[in-house]
Amino acid sequence: MKNNRSLTALAVAVIAVFSVGFGLPATAEPLTILDWSGYEDPELRKAYTAAHPEAPSYSFFANEDEAFQKVKSGFKPDLVHPCLTSLPRWLDAELLEPVDPAALKSWAELGQNFKDLPNVQKDGKVWMVPMDWGYSGLVTTDAVPAEDAKSLAIFAAPQYKGKVAIGDNVDEAYALAYLATGVKDWSKADEAAFAKASAFLREVHKNVRFYWQDNTALVQSMASGEIAVTWGYADIVAKLVEAGKKATLNRGAKEGVSTWVCGYARVKGAVAPAALQQAYIDAATDKASAQHMVTNWGQGHANLAGLAAAGPDVLAQKGFGNVAETLTNSLFQSALSPAQRARMVAEFEKIKAGY
Repeated sequence: MKNNRSLTALAVAVIAVFSVGFGLPATAEPLTILDWSGYEDPELRKAYTAAHPEAPSYSFFANEDEAFQKVKSGFKPDLVHPCLTSLPRWLDAELLEPVDPAALKSWAELGQNFKDLPNVQKDGKVWMVPMDWGYSGLVTTDAVPAEDAKSLAIFAAPQYKGKVAIGDNVDEAYALAYLATGVKDWSKADEAAFAKASAFLREVHKNVRFYWQDNTALVQSMASGEIAVTWGYADIVAKLVEAGKKATLNRGAKEGVSTWVCGYARVKGAVAPAALQQAYIDAATDKASAQHMVTNWGQGHANLAGLAAAGPDVLAQKGFGNVAETLTNSLFQSALSPAQRARMVAEFEKIKAGY
């Protein structure tokens, strides 16, 4: 696994502008995509829609365990949107088909550091095309004093009982817990560190009003004042601002933030033609999609030319002005072995149940 230092090159990129489009027959089988809610945003597939007006069919998942089990049980979407942490088990279960990078005009524009991440390329084949990346951190509304937002200890603070929401996502929950207990590299966490992180989540559970699966419901709860504190992403802040609510992703919390990378993969046994699948991936990872994602979602994108095109003011506003500095105080969500993740999943389920 590349460590955080390997990602500091994300701060610098000037790559050529390009055009997209495959010109596939209009009679091609429509795509089915298993995705995170929100990624059906038409602005993230404009080049695809220009050539193929029929919108893809989307099925959404709340967390990667749900997506994995759904496909393993027989559901056959054409594309799925996993993150780096869970990619090994998709490969171990032989649920994916490789992607042909020669068919992607955007491939050359993706940051080499993304393409070099473990399991993205394996055995001479590309298994996941990196698309989105960004920070997970302490998100607060203006009901939270600035002093309280300086530390992740806020999640367990008695005064926020019933005002906290945590995502129903084991990777994010443990990213929060490890950071809060002083761990920056979870791949090196021993039994004592895991126990300490789990104990922190049990303390947080006492304050949790609900474990959110749909960030639309979370945004509504934060906009209404029901929830004041969560662990989440920049797009949550963007949606709250759209709703007229002040909110902050506190990158300056003393324990830091977490960094994640996700992307698109082809599912074995899918129905739609491979060329149509790759046309969608190409559009989702092109420069226009990247610029939209950072400007309007506040999240990073693997197409570094698209990030650069957003301009220095936007990048600074969205927290990408000095990536190297942010990453020095970050837990990178590196790939975990199936055994490591299984242990986290089992413990998180007990914590959510109150044990």
